Amino acid sequence: MPVIHGNLRAKNIFVDINNDKIAKPTYYIGGFHHVVMAKTKEVDPNKLPNKRWLAPEVLTTKLLTPESDVFAFAFLMHEVLTIKIPHGKIEDKNILEYIAKNPYVRPTVPSTVPHWFRKLVNECWIANPEKRPKMSFVWQEFKNNN
Repeated sequence: MPVIHGNLRAKNIFVDINNDKIAKPTYYIGGFHHVVMAKTKEVDPNKLPNKRWLAPEVLTTKLLTPESDVFAFAFLMHEVLTIKIPHGKIEDKNILEYIAKNPYVRPTVPSTVPHWFRKLVNECWIANPEKRPKMSFVWQEFKNNN
């Protein structure tokens, strides 16, 4: 059964740095109050706390999916790299309208980031949700490259 987190963003990532493992910290995902084990979860995008991280299709389908989590994860990765929230110059009250009118706008991944990482982020942002990688693939890429 697929799992939908529904609230992936840097705010919900926790880092455990042990003095003896500074080079290899342990990461944990929090914010599980939206998690469901299902293929889809019906939502009202206006009521979600994570509007800036939403995949554009959520605005029309009103469904969270594992694919929309993959899209959000790409924004989470970009957010951690740049220390900037998605669509940072847009006011909160206008964010859903902005995403609806600009469904293909993505920030640039810094050129200083390794190629595999840039490629992965861009694959996670593919407009067609069915063409985005599965989260298991994303996880494997991290394991293979770290």
